[in-house]
Amino acid sequence: MATATTDKKPRETTQAKSLHTFTVEFGDDAGRNIMISALQLTMRGAWDRQRMASRKDSNGRPLGVRTMSDHMNRMPDIPGQRMEVDTKKLTVRIFDPLVGDELSYAGSVLDDALLMSGKREYIPQPEVVHDLQRNEDTFKTLMVELQYKLANGMARIVDGAFPANADLHALPGRQLHDPGNSSPKCRYEEDYPEYVKTLDRR
Repeated sequence: MATATTDKKPRETTQAKSLHTFTVEFGDDAGRNIMISALQLTMRGAWDRQRMASRKDSNGRPLGVRTMSDHMNRMPDIPGQRMEVDTKKLTVRIFDPLVGDELSYAGSVLDDALLMSGKREYIPQPEVVHDLQRNEDTFKTLMVELQYKLANGMARIVDGAFPANADLHALPGRQLHDPGNSSPKCRYEEDYPEYVKTLDRR
C-alpha cells in the first residue's frame, strides 16, 4: 500500500530557540540603587570606585575621586545585588553576593563606611525566588526592562548572556505598560498609542 504524503510544513513554535540562564548585577556609575518596576523592587547598586571616578561633569571633565568623602574613598569595590533569570522556567532568583564568608571583609568595610556616614549597618537581603510561570506578562516586561538597564549602564551581565532580540520577542506574554504606576492607564505597551488618542478626545 502506498504511503500517504503531505505538503504540510512543520508547525512553528513560539518557543525561543536559545533560551538560557543569565545573571545581572545592578548599579550605575554613582553607586545608586536601581528600581525594577516590573517586580516593584529596589536593588542595591554596586560600589565601584573606578566607575565613580570616571564620571564627568556638565563640561565633560572627569569628576575623579574628589567627589567622594574620605571614608567612602577608602572603601573597596562592593558588588551589587544580583538577579539570576531562567528564561526556560520563567523564574527569577534575587540574591546578595555579600552573603557568605568569602565576602565578609567587604561587608565589614561597608558597615564601617555606613556607620561613619551616620547610617545603620548593612543587613544583606535574604534570597528570594519569583516563579512567574503563571505571570508571563510580568516576566516579559521584566526582560524588556533589564534590556534597557543593561544598555544604559544601570546593570551588567556577570554570568551567561542576555537573549538576542528574536528570542526576547519570542517569549510568551505581552509587555505591560508602566507597571510601577497605579494611576488609570492602558494595560499593555502596544495599546499605548491608541490609549493616548482617547485622552486627546476628552
